[in-house]
Amino acid sequence: MVTCRSTARAAAQATSAVAAVTSQGGQVAVIAVVSDGWPEPATATSRLRLLETQAGLVIRIPFIPGLRLADDPASVPLPRRALRAVAQIQAACGRALPISRPQEA
Repeated sequence: MVTCRSTARAAAQATSAVAAVTSQGGQVAVIAVVSDGWPEPATATSRLRLLETQAGLVIRIPFIPGLRLADDPASVPLPRRALRAVAQIQAACGRALPISRPQEA
């Protein structure tokens, strides 16, 4: 799994990371793109779209404002979109991770 932010620079770094893994015969099951709350730049979107052919999935994780303020990130309830993203990552990677319940909307 490769994780990056939703910026042009981070997408370029993800491209380098995927190339390093695949050039050694490895596979990247997931590229997790973590939102910073701003729209994804077109350059980042284009770079990540090109990576879709080299990775199993590109999954976008939404911005979760509560994580910025929390002393204990595990105590922050995740919104449904984030839970869906985590479930997709778990399925693609073949492992389950403990996650919190969704916050009430």
